[in-house]
Amino acid sequence: MDVSIEIENIKFNYRVAGVIKNKNNILLHKNDDDIFHAIPGGRIKIGETSKEALKREFIEEMGLTPKKLKFRGIIENFFEYNNKKYHEVMIVYDVEFDPDCEIYKKDVIKGIEEESKLNFVWKTLDEIENLDLRPKSLKDILVHKEGECFDITEID
Repeated sequence: MDVSIEIENIKFNYRVAGVIKNKNNILLHKNDDDIFHAIPGGRIKIGETSKEALKREFIEEMGLTPKKLKFRGIIENFFEYNNKKYHEVMIVYDVEFDPDCEIYKKDVIKGIEEESKLNFVWKTLDEIENLDLRPKSLKDILVHKEGECFDITEID
């Protein structure tokens, strides 16, 4: 069961996400129904570590298993989405796959989950500057603070 609960009309999500780099590109995902991009990841299940959850998400969404996860930071995010208020805590890791993994060879990867509307795309740092990326604080982290750890609270 996902750690996602609603209390007093605010939904709390406990999430994990990964920053995957390929030269000057970063892998993002976008749901067909949304106008914004995000870094790949998902909700953590009760009793699951954040690393286990991120590995599971990549297997479920792409059929691929990460080789290395390195802690990068935490974003506590307060936002509204589809007329609902959210409080989200997201743990972020730098993620690496085997160098010959297919993830590094494709420009676009279609999500494999049943009825998936997720598309994974490589974007350059210059392209990211002009994207609607959420949480919004990620843009500065990805473009200007490569490799730096972070602890951010974002109120949108």
